[in-house]
Amino acid sequence: MPDEIKLIRLCKKGKKKAQKNIFEQYYNYVFVICLRYLKNKLDAEDLSQDVFYNLFKNINKFDEKKHKSLKPWIQTIAVNTSLNYIKKKRAELFENQDEEYNYQTISTINDTEPEFTNQELRKAIDELSEGKRIIFNLFAIDGYKHNEIAEKLGITSGTSRSQYKKAKETLKIILTKMSEDF
Repeated sequence: MPDEIKLIRLCKKGKKKAQKNIFEQYYNYVFVICLRYLKNKLDAEDLSQDVFYNLFKNINKFDEKKHKSLKPWIQTIAVNTSLNYIKKKRAELFENQDEEYNYQTISTINDTEPEFTNQELRKAIDELSEGKRIIFNLFAIDGYKHNEIAEKLGITSGTSRSQYKKAKETLKIILTKMSEDF
C-alpha cells in the first residue's frame, strides 16, 4: 500500500503526525494555487490554512478507490476554498455578458510571440483584472470547462467564455509589451 494511502488512513483516525506530514508535503502546492487566485501573499497564507482545515475536516470523504492520489483532491479543495473566499469578499466580479465565440488554448495566444519564462507568464497573468484572472486560471491552468466554471462562480458559461477571451486578448497586449521591452 502506498505511503500516501497509509497517511490518509491515519488522518481518518485523527492522527496528528499524519496530518502534519500531509501538511508539510502539500503546503507549497496549496499556497501556489491560492496565490494564483488571490495575488496577496498574506491572504494566500491564511487561505492555505483554511484549505488544510477543510481537507482534514472532510478527510473521511476521500475515497481511495476513486482517487489514486491526494493531489487532485487537494487541488479541488484549494480552488473551491479560494473561489468561496473571493465570492464572500466581492459581490460582483464579472460583467453579465452572454457572448458565444470559438476559443483557443493558452498555447495558441499568439504563435509569433517569443518564449516566456513561467515567472514572466505568471507576472502577466497577475496583471489581469480579478475576474479575468480567475476564469483564466480555472480554464487554462486548472483545466475546468466553461460550464463547470459557470456553476462554480454562479455565472453563465457565455460569461465565462467572454471573460476568458478578454483575458487572452489582454495577455496578448501584456506579453507583446514585455517582448518589446527586451
